[in-house]
Amino acid sequence: AIGLGGGAAGMAAARAMLDAGARVVLIDKEKTLGGNSAKASSGINACCPPHSRSEGNADDSMQSFAADTARSAQREPGALITLLANSSADAVEWLRTRVGVDLSKLAKLGGHAHARTHRPSNGMVGAEIVFALQRELKKYEKSDALQIRTSCRATRLVQDAAGAVVGVAHVDASGAESGLRAHETVLATGGYANDRSVTSLLQRYRPDLYALPTTNGAWATGDGMKMAMEIGAASVDMEHVQVHPTGFVDPADANSSTKVLCGEMLRGVGGILLTPVGERFVDELKPRDKVVAAE
Repeated sequence: AIGLGGGAAGMAAARAMLDAGARVVLIDKEKTLGGNSAKASSGINACCPPHSRSEGNADDSMQSFAADTARSAQREPGALITLLANSSADAVEWLRTRVGVDLSKLAKLGGHAHARTHRPSNGMVGAEIVFALQRELKKYEKSDALQIRTSCRATRLVQDAAGAVVGVAHVDASGAESGLRAHETVLATGGYANDRSVTSLLQRYRPDLYALPTTNGAWATGDGMKMAMEIGAASVDMEHVQVHPTGFVDPADANSSTKVLCGEMLRGVGGILLTPVGERFVDELKPRDKVVAAE
């Protein structure tokens, strides 16, 4: 099997395929694994893993989680939101028990009716998840079960005469082009919020956000989505790009197109937002779009 993408999704998919007995080649265009997943700081939302039941979320339910998510997304709780909510507890339990991630802290963050954001007791959630997944994958890399190819950029999905995907073409660190064939190809990459290219998906779907700075890494250029679209894959919800209300600004480079995320966690544990004259102007735990729009 081939896994495209070295963030948490790609590494988790590779881990699951290895558990199922597959031989896996994991490909990422960066020098190191992690992607945007390594930048996540505030936690992972889930309802309701048994280990985290407390007074703060005793009345929580998957229906409530789905409703909060739908309200924040300004839509009805359809199939994808329901799937997210219903699968969330299993995802956290898998990270805890199968991968060994500490998710012992629980908080109520913006847009949530209950405490359901899980994070480590020490460290940032993204870095901890990435580290733990890498540690698990290294166990397989010593055998023939897993190859990890970094600095390797996928260029297109390879199809057979019937149109089925049978592999991927890629360019390695030396610039050499080659192909890789497999029975299964898992696409777990494609974030496009830092895509400033002539084929920018951000410009195509949300031109109003194109000029805004981003906290995404330079690698978030939509490669996976573009490759899938080129062979006729349908897309959904491409216009739903979230604007985060807080970021850290370097005074020496205030106009930089890339910022450092000021995570939800800082507002969730008591951080407040003030105007330049020291006035609080918004409830910091409202959904992110409401905080962004506040004046």
